[in-house]
Order: sequence, then structure tokens, then C-alpha cells
Amino acid sequence: MIADRSYNTDTHSSDMTLSNDLVNNILLDGNGCLWVLLFRDDSIIRYDLSTHRSSRYDIYALSGEHPSYTCEDNRGRVWCSFRGGVVLFDGTSPRVVRFPNTNSDETILAMGGVGEDMWVSTQSSVWSIDGKSLKVTLLPIPQKSYTAIYEDRVSNKVYLGGIDEIVEVNSDIASDVADSKIRMILAEGEDGSFDLSDIMGGMHRRVLPYDGNLSLVISSLNYSPESVDRFMYKLARNEADTVGGWVLLPEEVNSIRFADLKMGDYTILLRTVGSGSKPIAIPMRVKPPFYLSIPALLLYALLVIGVTAWIVWYLRRRNLKALHERERENTLENVERKLTFLSTISHDLKTPLSMILGPVSIMKERAKDPDERRSLEKVYDNAVRLNNMIHRTLELQHIEDGGESLLILSTFDVVAFCSGIFEIFREHNRQKTFLFHTSAAEIMIEADAVKLESVMTNLLSNACKYSEPGATISCGISMRDDHVEIVVSDDGVGIPEADRQLVFQRMFRSPATAKLKEGTGLGLYLIKKYLEAMGGNIDLFSRQGEGSSFVVSLPVSKKVAKEVTRMVDQSQSDRPKILIVEDNAQISEFLAEILSTDYTTLTADNGRSGLAIAASFLPDLIIVDQMMPIMSGLEMVKSLKQNPRLVGIPIIMLTALSDPGTENESIKQGIDVFMTKPFEAPTLSGRITQLLRRRSELKEHVRIETIIEAESKPIAAESVSEKKLAQIAQIIEENISDPDLNVSLLCKKSDLESKQLYRLIKKYIGLSPIDYIKQVRLRKAAMLLSQHRFTVSEICYMVGFKTPSYFTKCFQQQYGVKPSQYRSDDETVEMME
Repeated sequence: MIADRSYNTDTHSSDMTLSNDLVNNILLDGNGCLWVLLFRDDSIIRYDLSTHRSSRYDIYALSGEHPSYTCEDNRGRVWCSFRGGVVLFDGTSPRVVRFPNTNSDETILAMGGVGEDMWVSTQSSVWSIDGKSLKVTLLPIPQKSYTAIYEDRVSNKVYLGGIDEIVEVNSDIASDVADSKIRMILAEGEDGSFDLSDIMGGMHRRVLPYDGNLSLVISSLNYSPESVDRFMYKLARNEADTVGGWVLLPEEVNSIRFADLKMGDYTILLRTVGSGSKPIAIPMRVKPPFYLSIPALLLYALLVIGVTAWIVWYLRRRNLKALHERERENTLENVERKLTFLSTISHDLKTPLSMILGPVSIMKERAKDPDERRSLEKVYDNAVRLNNMIHRTLELQHIEDGGESLLILSTFDVVAFCSGIFEIFREHNRQKTFLFHTSAAEIMIEADAVKLESVMTNLLSNACKYSEPGATISCGISMRDDHVEIVVSDDGVGIPEADRQLVFQRMFRSPATAKLKEGTGLGLYLIKKYLEAMGGNIDLFSRQGEGSSFVVSLPVSKKVAKEVTRMVDQSQSDRPKILIVEDNAQISEFLAEILSTDYTTLTADNGRSGLAIAASFLPDLIIVDQMMPIMSGLEMVKSLKQNPRLVGIPIIMLTALSDPGTENESIKQGIDVFMTKPFEAPTLSGRITQLLRRRSELKEHVRIETIIEAESKPIAAESVSEKKLAQIAQIIEENISDPDLNVSLLCKKSDLESKQLYRLIKKYIGLSPIDYIKQVRLRKAAMLLSQHRFTVSEICYMVGFKTPSYFTKCFQQQYGVKPSQYRSDDETVEMME
């Protein structure tokens, strides 16, 4: 047989050129054209036998895949397949038809015309392409690999050839499954099935938690052995999204699981393969995580609003503070200019003022007419007052210039000095009650008398100025260790808490008192400066509406500290002091009378007066009535408990009110004894003795505890026993590293016999002398261990132990742990934190 023509890669003909000699498929169409498909070639060649002309169509350029198979349909059109679709040649431009994505292998195995449609078999599916609309339908045929497709037009059957089998199906199977619908949907983990009528009518969204999941089981309820239902689903953002993204379930699989979805609204679209009906849409919502939930967003909004408000508040406060600071600077500049002017003019005023005082003083002495003499005295007094004001102005300028350290010191009796000033104010303010108390008849100090006079005058003047007629003004002087304490108290208007830290500032006047009396705001400032220059200090205790107490502290100089202070009556001075606050004069006098034998007493007729007297008197015990004018007893006690200097004073409430409410309130306020009237004097005396003894024992216990602590600061021992205990503690501390420190050495250095030493330590400490020495050594060792600066062996010898083994044994007995394991309480707290 001789061929008419032969074509290969070596044939150089202009009508057809082959890229290789490996022919994959040749098709002769109804128009007399050959369609040639080569292996490993991206194009298909169309060769016209009548004209001997060829055309080349690049399938790879059209579809992105290599051509694999060709076929002619019943209308004479040529189809060329590629993986995932086909290219149709129908006389016009080639048209590409792609299969929907099924996430499976869509490699073409066979093609065949069925009626006007084209059936395409792939590795996982059989597709039907409508010859007119080119719509692609997935046929419900068992999922197998069919390598041949044949249509029997007589029987309207289509035969699909596979491995070891031939499958027969009706040619109109695509129309048969068009009515196949999903008729049941089960939600795993939900309560039964979905109501399809609700789904079709628009049901409420299924809500899933952020980390939740949803499993669906779907069925068409078609159990015919001749049909195989396969399902497709798609997770879309809305129901109208029906293009692309469909997922084909494998054969005999009808369950879908959704997990790890992001928050938001979704629509699950479900349909059967080959069905032309509208997909079933199931709306679903995934809740946001907690940090994106509505409460969390509201919290974030509140935080943002709060932070913004804080920033605005802070900026406003900073700007306001800056504004106040500028105003303060401007005010200080104005004050400086005024002071400079006043200082300059004060120097000029002193000379003419001296010329006024001199002649007026002479004229006053020579005047014989009483009216004339009184007039001259008024002139003289006002001239002296003007002189004092000029002197104060010069003093202020002197202090501002740094001259406050220039003191004129002298030694004088502060009791007589203050008493004289106090009596002057008593004479000029007879409508007020003045009380003066001193713990000694004479207390010698070394100070600047002029400046101290200015201090006392200002304090007493303010006490009189800011208290009503009938008020109580008291002054108390006492020795406190190495300093003298002068207390000036009143029961006047008091000072608000917000202004207490500012009253000693220059030119400051409290808004609460500025409208009541005139003033310059320089008095307390000068007082503080004078006292600081003399090495002293001043403290303020006050409550608005309850009066004020100014505590002046002045050191006793070394020159006069060794002098013996002469007491009025040593036995009386040592007696406990009792303050009686009672508005009934008869009861007050009776109490003072029965207690005056053993105690020093002072009385007050109302709570506010009692507060003023207590602040300067510092009594050892207070007897107070409940029903009193101006301030009741419970109100007075409440104020006492808020004053650090008076909080520890025992209180007896002696009242005619015997109701449980008053007694319960007195207990809440911390009153030690509640007694009702009438009372028996012996019972009251017994209560007083008991409270004073308890207070004395408590003070002694605190002092003893302080004394026996070798590392504590030394305190002023009061009794002979306390002084001896302080001496013993000091001896042990100084000789703690000496391993030979024992009872004998302690007796020798303390000048005590062994029996006396034993009784003293046993009585107050509860240990034998040798155990006490050991206890002090171990305390010192524990303190050194907590510092982590020395080894255990070093500390053992530093505290006087001879061997580390004995030291470890004693330490473990005392603290329950070995020295190497010891941690102080502070360290334990830090580790826990």
C-alpha cells in the first residue's frame, strides 16, 4: 500500500508542520478536515484535505493546560479536552468550557457525544456539557474511572467502559436528576433536624461560639439502587454567591463539618449533583471571641474614654498648676517689692517715731489730769504698737536676707517668762478662761528672749483672736527628755485639714479664717523661722470647729542641761494628772476634792474646753460627762482619739445616761470605763487606780522590751531597775564577740552581785542571765545572717560562740532552722510576693 502523502518532522512542507512524530489522536470531521493531536504538544492541528492547508490552535494558551483528547459530536463540532475542561470548535472562535472546581482530579479519560450533549469522563467524575448553552452538569454516576463512552441511539442507553466492567445508564439521566432535592438535613450536636420550610422561608441564623464547630448530615431520601446521589456544598458570605467555590463530596459521603471559622455571618449552600434547582441556603453566624465581643468593645470604649478624660484632666490640672505657679511667682514678686518698700520706709520712720515716744512718755508721767493722762497713754500705746509693727517688718526682711542665724542668746527661766506673757493676755481678755500649767516651778533654757517673746505673743494673740467669748485658752510647759515643750491650746474655730500644711507659709491665710479677722499671714511664718533658728520646732494639731494646739519644742542647751530643776513640790509634781470634764459645777468640785489628795486635777465645763486643756495639760487620765453644752462627751472622745498626742490617755465616762445605746457607743469610741450616776467614790477611785496601774505597767513593759533589745535605740530609763537593765544590755552588746562573756564578767562590769543580777533579769525578762546572754547572741546572729555579708562560721565567732557546731545547735533550737537555711521575715515576704 502506497500512501498519498507522508508527514513527519523531516517533511518540509508549507501546508503542515509537525513538532514531533508522536501522534496521540487523529479525528476526521464531517467537513473533511483532519484534527491531529500530538503527544507533548501544546496545540491541535486542523488539516483541510481539500485545500491541503493546516491551522494550528494553541490549546495551552487558551486554557493553561495541555490538550489530551478530541471528539466530534452529533452536530459535527469538534471538541478538544484538557484537564478540567474542553475547547469547542464550531466554525467561530474557539470557546473554552471549564468544569466547576471539585477539589479532585479532573484529568480527562474519555469523551463521547450523547444526543446533542457531550459527555466527558475524568478520573473522579462524569460531566455532561449541554450542546446549546454549554452548561456543565455533574452526572450522578458511581465514582469510577471510565475510559470509554458509547451511546446506543436505538435503546437510548449510554455505556461507560471501566476496569473489568461496563456501566449502563439512561441517556437522559441528567434530566432525571434535575428533580433530585435535599429533603433532610441533620445537625450533629443540635436538637434534631432542620425544618426545611423554615430554611426555604428564611430561618434565624444558627449561632456558633468562636471555637465551636458544626457538622451537617444531608440526604435526598432517595434509596433507589439505580441512582446515586452526590452532594455539593459551598461556604459563602451571602446566598447570592453561587459562582465558583463548590466542593464536591465523594460518593457515599453525605456529612460536612465546619470548624475553626472566623467570626462573622456565613451562608451554607447545599445542592445535589446534577440538580438544577436553587441551592438550599442555611444562614449561620460565628460569634466573635471574648476580646471582640460587644461587652469587650464597650469596655475598650470606656477605657479609651477614661484615658482620654484622664489625659484632659491631667493637662488641665497641669495648666492650672502652671497658672497658679505663675500667679504665685507674680504675687511673691509683688510681696518682695512691698517688703523692700516697707523695709526702706521703716528705717525712715524709726527716727520720728523715737521723737514721739520720748516726749510722750515724759508728758505721760508729768500729767496730773486723769483724762489727759489716759489720752497720753493711748497715744503711747499706739506708738509702741507702731514700733512693734516696724520692728516685725525689719525682722522679716532680715530673715529673708539670711540673717536668721544671728541670735542673742541668754539663759532665763522659761516658766516665769511665759507666765508673764500669759498673765498680760489674761488681763486684757477677761471674758475668756485662761489656764496655765507647768511641771516645774523653774526650767532654765538658753534662747533668744526677744524672739521667744514674739513666738508666745503671736500664739496667744491668735488663740484669743480666733476663739469666742467664754472660750478656754491654756498654756502648758513641761520637760520632755532633752527639750522643753510649750503647748498653747484653744477651743476656737480651728484650722481645716487642707490648710494645716500651709499655715506656716509666708503670706498664707486660711480661707476659713481670713474673713473673720484681719491679718498679714506673717505671724506663724516668723514663729517657725525663729524656732528653727533657735534649734526648735513647732507642730500643729487642729480640727475645724474644735480648736487648735500649737506644740513648741525648744532644746535644752548643754550649758543648762546639767542644772537641777527646782520643783514646787516634788511629791505633788510626780502625782498623776487627771482632767475632769463636767458641766455641773458641784459634781466637778466634788470630784476634784476627793481626787486632790492623790492626784493633780484640772477641770473643764464642756468638751471643747476639755480638748484645749488636754492638749496642753497632757493628763494621765480623763473623766468626762456625756451631756454637756457646746460639745458632748462622745464628740470630745472622738476628737481625742484622732490626736496622736492624746490617743493613749485612759478615759472614764461618768454620765447620768444609763441606756445601752450610749454604753455601746462609748465602747466603740474606745472609752475604757463606763460608769453611771450616782456613783460611789471608792468605786471610782478603784477604777482610776486600776487604769493608771495598767497604763504604767504597759509603759514599763514597752520600755523594758526596748531596753533589752541590744540593737534598739537607747531610751530614757525611768526607774533604777530600768537603768540597770539598760546598762546590762549595753555591756552584752559591747562584749558580744567575747566568748568568755559570762555571768561573772557581767556582774563585775555592772557592779551587781550574782543573786541581784539573777533576780533582776528573771523578774523583767523571765530568763536566767546565761540564757539571756545566749538569746542576745542568737538575735545578733540572725540579724547578721539576714544581711548575707558573712559566712555562718564568721558569724559564729562574731557573736561569741566557740565552735560552729554548738552555734548551729543553739540556733536551730531557737529558730527551728539551721543558720544556712535562715531567712528573715522581710525576705520571706519578698519571696512570697
